[in-house]
Amino acid sequence: MSSDIDVSLIPERLADFEQWICWQETERDGKATKVPIKPYHTNGTPNASATESGHWRDLESALAFHESDRVRTDGIGFVFAPATPIVGVDLDDCRDPTTGELASWAQDIVDRLDSYSEVSPSGRGVHVIVEGELPPGRNRRGDVEMYDEARFFTVTTDHIEGTRTSLERRQDALLGVHYEYVQSPPDVETAPVDLEAAVEGAGRSDSSADERGQQAGEPAAGETADETGTSETATALGSDSGLYARYGLDYPDIEDPGLEAALHGLSPSALPSPLPTSMDDIAGPGVDLDDETVLECAMDSKSGDVIEALYDGRSELWSGRDSRYPSQSEADMGLCFYLAFWTGGDPDRMDRLFRDSGLMGPVQIS
Repeated sequence: MSSDIDVSLIPERLADFEQWICWQETERDGKATKVPIKPYHTNGTPNASATESGHWRDLESALAFHESDRVRTDGIGFVFAPATPIVGVDLDDCRDPTTGELASWAQDIVDRLDSYSEVSPSGRGVHVIVEGELPPGRNRRGDVEMYDEARFFTVTTDHIEGTRTSLERRQDALLGVHYEYVQSPPDVETAPVDLEAAVEGAGRSDSSADERGQQAGEPAAGETADETGTSETATALGSDSGLYARYGLDYPDIEDPGLEAALHGLSPSALPSPLPTSMDDIAGPGVDLDDETVLECAMDSKSGDVIEALYDGRSELWSGRDSRYPSQSEADMGLCFYLAFWTGGDPDRMDRLFRDSGLMGPVQIS
């Protein structure tokens, strides 16, 4: 059968993975459903599994099988797997198939994720594919689904005009979209805030600390406020401040300078909602601990391996294609965010602990 798939539109990064299958639309219980099909000839069942990597092939093989007459297939698909940091965001019933106009909520998600986006086979939905990792918790609410494993996306290459043709890393935006559209119940006035998850995403934000005007190696929360009440950190961040971008100059009063600095450093999409205004709003250890105990607690937490590596100043965190941070400046900011959480926002302790860390001295070359 002929194919309408334009391989040139598939992001190179996505095409490189051997996680491709074919799919076939069938009817189950009166509803159309897309069944994954093995992209090769087999004497057994043709059905593929999104959890069995032996059923997947490279893009070229999947496309060739789709275009052959061996088994009827309606397209090709990409499987999300734990070993690859790729996330698929499925937006259902959000597009007018005649005009191509997106619902406002869907346009918001597409704009914030700012990565490869295409129209789903029905013409009424949108798929956005990004690099990143989903936080723990639910992966679906209403018309929004987010997956990074055990699922597959149909790939149509019906690219949405005005969106990127490349696969982009959007960890901070993923956290924000997941929190607002999936994790949080609708119309909620209060909800628990997981700053650890938010700051972990901010450590992989889309702009570096140097681009924000912050000096590398200076802990953000160690800055002081000027006569106008605006912190020097916020002034340095300027339009890249998450608080400024979302609330303007009239953002809510934040009692703790460490927390304020951390929130300024987050992108607008990664800001928790509701916004915490003090460390009392966050489930943290408080400040009634000595420095050694604070570090022990931090390194025993779920993010302990990352915190320990940051504190040791291990260059593996920012060097290499698949490193956690784009640069050492981003790693500096990441450690500052963690220290803001674990010290209860105490700027003096943050400054002291940061200056004792490996990021302030010779870094460890891995």
